[in-house]
Amino acid sequence: MPYLLQTFQSKVGLRGLVVDQAIHCGVCRPKPEPVRLEFLED
Repeated sequence: MPYLLQTFQSKVGLRGLVVDQAIHCGVCRPKPEPVRLEFLED
């Protein structure tokens, strides 16, 4: 399951720093770039 570390507002909308599979396996694999969080903008 992904884990959302931090959110911030950018010029193109809400972005976030995400780590994949942090809860289940315990091995951190952070995304190289912030991801768009359009589902939280409403």
